[in-house]
Parts: sequence; C-alpha cells; structure tokens
Amino acid sequence: MARTLNVYLDPTRLPERAAFQAAIQKLGFPLRLDEAWAPFSAPDYLPCTLAGEDAGVNLRFERDAALPEAAAALQPQQGARSALVGLSWSTDRREELAATILAAALVGSFDALALEPERGVRKSLSGLKAHARELYEGTF
Repeated sequence: MARTLNVYLDPTRLPERAAFQAAIQKLGFPLRLDEAWAPFSAPDYLPCTLAGEDAGVNLRFERDAALPEAAAALQPQQGARSALVGLSWSTDRREELAATILAAALVGSFDALALEPERGVRKSLSGLKAHARELYEGTF
C-alpha cells in the first residue's frame, strides 16, 4: 500500500471532532483523536494516539479538489465529494494503521470515497477495515 490515502467527501458532510471520533470508535480500534484538534482547520498534522501510543498522521485538506489523473475513471463516482482529506504517514506501521482507520471512518460514516492517488485505485470500506485489522494484529 502507498504511504498516502486521499479521501474525498461532500464538504457539507465534513465531521466535527466528536462525530469523527464516534465513527472511529464504531470500527472497534483504540484510536483517539487529540482533544484539542479542530477538524480540518489545523494544517499539516492530525494528532492522535493508538492504544496509548503516538500515531499522528500528516493531513492535507482542500475544500474543492479534483481527483488525480490516475483516478480519472472514478470521476463519475466522485459526485459532490469535492473536499479532499489527504492522509500520509512515514514508515511507522502505527501511522499507517491510524491513516487507514481514519479513512475507513470517513468512508463508513460520511459517504467518502477513498483511493490511493498514485495508482488511482479505489479503497473499499471492507478493504480498509481488513487492512487495518491486519496492521493492528501485526503491531499490537
């Protein structure tokens, strides 16, 4: 898997912190957003902990974003999902796990479209959850 996931959602569906945390909890992973984080307003970093350990990820947010060229075939599926939440991580598996859980929460609870931008490959909710479980079992 690449070290970046792009998640597109309708700008009117961007969740507040509490709703985002509730969506994460529904997935059953011990990922916690930092209490002080103001959704999609703090540039560059989304602080969170995973099972008590730092697992923050880099965050890029754009309100009006087009799909990358590699994903041109997905344009009909984009619809009103013009807000981009770009999640990226280092080689730390906890960060990759956090990004995967965050993407799954947005897809599962806020009708988002997730993809690997370099390859233009759409990531399904079931695929994101399975990858997160695999990472979690291999890390904790």
